[in-house]
Amino acid sequence: MSSSSTPQGDKTTSTMSSDPSPDFKEHPALKTSGIEPLKPPGMGSNYLDWSWTLMIHFLTTGVAYILEPDEKKAKALAVGKNWSLDNQTIVAVISRTIHTANIR
Repeated sequence: MSSSSTPQGDKTTSTMSSDPSPDFKEHPALKTSGIEPLKPPGMGSNYLDWSWTLMIHFLTTGVAYILEPDEKKAKALAVGKNWSLDNQTIVAVISRTIHTANIR
């Protein structure tokens, strides 16, 4: 079956590509202009504010189910969603909103 005959909402297959799909580039969760980046660990850390802000952002953009620790609940929440696309989006948002000192 070619990708052109796949219904718009059916995105159950995943392909490995270095070029993000147009859907990824337009994902509403990627709009992070109001999120203050996570500062390096230490006295000036803003981790609690940053993590709370990101969770609210992920909830309002419909991708928070990716972070659900209960696998059964996560699967129920994922029905009708594109897990791969939403997971890539969360990774992109986190990587855009952290100071590099947090990944060393």
